[in-house]
Formats: sequence, structure tokens, C-alpha cells
Amino acid sequence: MDAGQSADSLRHYSVLLRESLEYLAVRAGGVYADVTAGLGGHTAA
Repeated sequence: MDAGQSADSLRHYSVLLRESLEYLAVRAGGVYADVTAGLGGHTAA
């Protein structure tokens, strides 16, 4: 990150959120870890 950049300008926007959730077969009550490096855009799922 450059000195003139803010964290908001580097925000990650998930473009495959629906597909990822479907493929991973996420279930209520399950335990999942987001080990994304960086700003963790997938944690919204």
C-alpha cells in the first residue's frame, strides 16, 4: 500500500460469493475458517 492510499481503496469485492457458497456446501452450525491473506473480503459470507 502506498502512503497515499487508504485501506478502503484496496477493499476486495467478492465476485464469486454465491458460487463459492454453493460449491462449499456451507451448512448452518458448521465451523469454517477464512484464511484469506489481506483484507479478507470473503469473511462477509
